Amino acid sequence: MVPANVYGYAALVAYSLHQPSAAPATGPLQNLVSPSFANPLVLLIVSMVIGALFGYASDQLAKALPTRLPTRAAHT
Repeated sequence: MVPANVYGYAALVAYSLHQPSAAPATGPLQNLVSPSFANPLVLLIVSMVIGALFGYASDQLAKALPTRLPTRAAHT
């Protein structure tokens, strides 16, 4: 069984290899050290933060919505 973080690393490297490099002769992994949105690591961190914020907002919305109690007619 492969830990889930290995799939994350594999996705990061695969994404890096399919992107054009910052300079013509530096190779596709050069973007891993650039401090910009061309860096897949930066994109990964930003997407995780945004996903966590959406998850938090979804949880807060679910708590704020009223729950409907089952009626007696539904049980008969």
